[in-house]
Amino acid sequence: MSIPYNLKTRRVWENRAFGQAGQNASLILDKFAHDVSPDIIEAKQDTWDDVIAAKPSDGLHKAHLKRLKQVVANAHGRCFSMQTEWRLVAGLGQKGPLELGFAFDRYGLPVLHGSGLKGLARAAARSELGADAEQNATFLQVFGTETTADPAASGNVIFFDAVPLADYALSVDIMTPQFFNYYNSGQSFAKDSDKVTPISFLSLTPNTDFLFAVGSRDSSADNALVTQAQSWLVAGLTTLGAGAKTSTGYGYFTLPAKEISLTIETTDTESVTGNLTSQPQTTYQGKGKIKHNNGRLHKLKDENTGILHTFSIDAYLDKGKQPRNKAIVNFLLEDGNIVKVWQ
Repeated sequence: MSIPYNLKTRRVWENRAFGQAGQNASLILDKFAHDVSPDIIEAKQDTWDDVIAAKPSDGLHKAHLKRLKQVVANAHGRCFSMQTEWRLVAGLGQKGPLELGFAFDRYGLPVLHGSGLKGLARAAARSELGADAEQNATFLQVFGTETTADPAASGNVIFFDAVPLADYALSVDIMTPQFFNYYNSGQSFAKDSDKVTPISFLSLTPNTDFLFAVGSRDSSADNALVTQAQSWLVAGLTTLGAGAKTSTGYGYFTLPAKEISLTIETTDTESVTGNLTSQPQTTYQGKGKIKHNNGRLHKLKDENTGILHTFSIDAYLDKGKQPRNKAIVNFLLEDGNIVKVWQ
C-alpha cells in the first residue's frame, strides 16, 4: 500500500535519503522507518542499516559536548568519563514503528537519561547505606525525599544526560524468547517444539566512552555532595549496570572513572551549531552491490566499508538501462552523497 505524502514531507524524505540533510538517527527511527508491509524482516533490517549509518557530524558532536561542559561548569559540577565493558542498550521499551526502540537525544546521539542515572545512583546508595538510607542526611540532600514525605523536597544534585564522549558504533543484536506459548497462552508445559521468533534490536558496541556529569542546584551548597553523588553513580554503573538487559551482561562500565576538565578552549573556533557551514568537498570512488527499491530510491552497499548508501536513480549514468538487482557497480561519492553510478 502506497501512502501519498504532501510536498514538504516528500522533500524532507528525499533530502534525508540522498544524504543531503543532517543524519539524525532518532528522526530516522521514529519518522522514516521503512514500510513493513512488503517484507517485515527486510524492512526492519533496512531501517536498522539507516539508523546505524546516521550520525551527527563530528562538529555537531563536539559542539554538543562543549555546551554540556559549559552548563555543568555553571552548575558547579563535575564531568567524568567511563567505558562500557560490553554492549549497552538503552530505551529498549520505547514506543516506535518497530517492536523495540533505542534512546537517542535530540541530536541523534545515544543517550542515558539523567533521570535514569539518578535512579541508578540512588539504588547504589541504598545498597551501601542499607535500611537506614532514608534517614541519612547526605542521602536526602543528594536525592531529596519521597513525594509522600512531609515536607517533600527535591535533591540538591543534578544528574545530566550522558552521551558518548567520542566516536561510537551501533550494531544489530538478536534476542530469541523461548516458550512463548507457555508463558503467554496458558500452555500447561514448555515444549522444545515451540516456535522461536528472533527479535532484532540495536545496541552500542563494547568499549564506548561516555561522558557523565553531575552538578549542584545551589551554588552555595557543599561541593562534597556532588563528589558523593558521583561516587554513588560510579558504583551503580560498575555494579548494577545502566539500561536494559543488565541481567545478561549489558550496560556495565569499567573503572577507572576519568575526570574531564571543564575548561573551554578559547582557541576553538567551531560554531555552536556544529560547524555545519561549507567545508572542502571530499570525493571517493568505490564498488558496491545494488539493491533495488520501489520508486526512485535505490540502495548500494560499499564493498570496502560495508556502509549502506541510499541514492536517487538520477545518479545512474546510463539512464536507459539500470543495473540489475544485486549487481556490482562503480560509484562516485561526494561529501557523503552518491552522485554517479555505472557498470
